[in-house]
Amino acid sequence: MKSSSIHDIKAERGIICTLLSYPHFILNSENLKASHFYDKKNGSMYWAIQELVKKGIDKIDSLSLITQLSSRNGTIKVMGGNNDAIEKEIQGFICDKKEFGRSTVEEYKLLANQVLANGFKRAMYEVMGKIQNKCLDVSNDDIGSLNIEIMDTINNLAIDYITQENIDYFGRKVDTLWQNIESKRNPDGT
Repeated sequence: MKSSSIHDIKAERGIICTLLSYPHFILNSENLKASHFYDKKNGSMYWAIQELVKKGIDKIDSLSLITQLSSRNGTIKVMGGNNDAIEKEIQGFICDKKEFGRSTVEEYKLLANQVLANGFKRAMYEVMGKIQNKCLDVSNDDIGSLNIEIMDTINNLAIDYITQENIDYFGRKVDTLWQNIESKRNPDGT
């Protein structure tokens, strides 16, 4: 099995088609990022809609999408290389709104969770393959550094998919906590 088999294009398309009618629904998928989409065109459309919503635009149309997608070289390439190709892709999404679009936040969240879960599984599959290769490296016997590298890699992946907030690790707090404990000691040190 390859990680590329872990995707649901209909769910991805459903997200975009839903957001074309209800752009404010994007506020219900804060953890979802354009990079979590398997299909790069779907990811580019998601990014463009997300950027338009950030700018306060509450009515998404072809012109606003073309303008946003054309503002970044990477999305121009993904969408076909020029404004005509971008417009053709957008029209395809507009035509699919009735079939794939959803009308409730709950339905939208189900689609977003499916895309997020698939993206996480693909990324985890790739990371686990790299970890396997490191375990097979006979020239590296330092299991302490290998363990730290594995844990950091998995933690970073979890942070990317599960939360957008920075996690405050215990190691960053230990000095402050210890100073607090010492400041509450009695004069005799107890």
